[in-house]
Amino acid sequence: MKICIVTHKVIHTDGQGRVNYELVRYLLQQGHCVTLIATDVDLELAAKPNLVWNRVPIPAWVPSALLQNQVFALKARYILNQHANEFDIVHLNGCITYYSADVNSSHFVHSNWLKCAYHPAQLSNGLSSAYQWLYTAINAVWEQRSYARSQVVIAVSDFVKQSLVEDAKISAAKISVIPNGVDPNEFRPLQTGEENRLRRELNLSDAAFLIFFAGDIKLNRKNLDLVLRSLPHLDPNLHLVVAGVTEGSPYPAMAQALQLCDRVHFLGYRTDIPVLLRGADAFAFPSHYDPFSLAVVEALASGIPVITAPSVGASTLICSGENGFVLKSSNDLDGMIAILNRLERDRAVAKSIGSAGRVTATRLSWEAMASCYEAVYKELINQRGEVFADSVGTSRSRTI
Repeated sequence: MKICIVTHKVIHTDGQGRVNYELVRYLLQQGHCVTLIATDVDLELAAKPNLVWNRVPIPAWVPSALLQNQVFALKARYILNQHANEFDIVHLNGCITYYSADVNSSHFVHSNWLKCAYHPAQLSNGLSSAYQWLYTAINAVWEQRSYARSQVVIAVSDFVKQSLVEDAKISAAKISVIPNGVDPNEFRPLQTGEENRLRRELNLSDAAFLIFFAGDIKLNRKNLDLVLRSLPHLDPNLHLVVAGVTEGSPYPAMAQALQLCDRVHFLGYRTDIPVLLRGADAFAFPSHYDPFSLAVVEALASGIPVITAPSVGASTLICSGENGFVLKSSNDLDGMIAILNRLERDRAVAKSIGSAGRVTATRLSWEAMASCYEAVYKELINQRGEVFADSVGTSRSRTI
């Protein structure tokens, strides 16, 4: 098959970029020809012989993500209009360009996020909040049209499928759910005798209980607030480790105001998350809104107990108290305190729950995910009644 995938990034260390990285890697291994329309692509991947990268650079002078996305969308449409008859499948990732796709993957539903009580526009006034509202509102309209014009829509979780049906008004009949994957060899428990590099970096003994958090901490969507507010109610032996860019973040000041500077460790942006995760004792991620969250599955695979909220799509993987914990809501402070207390006091229970979580995560391999996408491609081609094996491709009209 000749497959064109349109996405901003195909990068191993990026969230959505990782999903497309693993998909492309699998497709190339299966002998398919892949064309990428993207701004950033992993250089090792880009060097593969059966991959073509149509790079879409975004000029540095273009201000704001809103305008940058429009520049990408128009350039990507131009490329697609020039080469449409070369592809068997065109696969978009959300509202990314003005083109009718065969397959469109939904990683985030803006129309659902817009109505969330924790959207910045719901929490405060001012230019920043107004921009956030405008950005989300434009994307909500755009995504509805983009998904409606796609033959098949892939939701990365049941949470996303429900949002697409209820908020984006997409027919459930055209939506398939394909969960994201994880590499259980990259994300794994700490082995016997292996050095705990996280404890070494922080200079903390084995007695300290390390709660890990990873994600964007500039806004409150990932809800670091709840984890920070739980610490004053917990034994001083519990420490919070935060991986995320601190520039422009309010949370270092919040930790200082709560007099927690000696118990909260801001690591900044890190690329060694797999190593850090396996050195932690628990992973707390009570996000107010997260359609899937690779971080949750990666923590499960790392063999540490995960604490999350129903507003996180990956929470459906967890049976609370067995292979992780799901709070009553993203504001469940009492629940967060109780769970962390229990895990810190009974390390054997924590280890058992972490082990059960890893069993759950290992069922979600990248290969399994990618093979599901491949099956969707093949089914669409079969439905068209066209034979594409080693073919040049057949031109077909699209609604632009």
